[in-house]
Amino acid sequence: MPNDNKALIHRLYDEVINGGDVGLLDELVAADFVEHEEFPGLPGGREGMKQFFAMMRTAFPDFRMAVDDVIAEGDKVVARATMSGTHKGEFMGMEPTGKQFRVSAIDVIRFASGKAAEHWGVTDTAGMMEQLGAIPAVERFISNGRKDHAERTDAIAPWHAGSGHRRLLCGDPHPKDSWIHDRRHQLDIRTHHLR
Repeated sequence: MPNDNKALIHRLYDEVINGGDVGLLDELVAADFVEHEEFPGLPGGREGMKQFFAMMRTAFPDFRMAVDDVIAEGDKVVARATMSGTHKGEFMGMEPTGKQFRVSAIDVIRFASGKAAEHWGVTDTAGMMEQLGAIPAVERFISNGRKDHAERTDAIAPWHAGSGHRRLLCGDPHPKDSWIHDRRHQLDIRTHHLR
């Protein structure tokens, strides 16, 4: 069964998302599909999924999700993908910028009776909006959690409220023990994947 579900998720990516065949969702997705990563302003379920991919294809005609890894366990499949596109149509009130974006996404899909029944996902939406110019760019630094490293990056990229300079310190697995944990004017976001 896991291999069958892996084949189904590849069809979702290859034929629906990358191929633009939104009508195929009726065959691959259950009528009572549950979406846990709902997009603002769109209905949930299978209909919301159809509208989302149609919207993305309109805003980004070359919209694509390249599958980097697929792992199947029981009735669930996890896919790590790279999402990309060129902004050539209106998107969430933004006029076309002609800019390209490339961000990471993780999808977890539960299958039942040969169809996608439930979806959870995490997408680097902030990175996407940053690359499109909708939000200010941020400087990214890797921190090993050591105070001396944090002080060196602090000298390079201070972040003060209202200054327009922000710092993302990544990779600190113990925020409560971190040197910057109690500094209100530091932005500490931990991630293991930097673009």
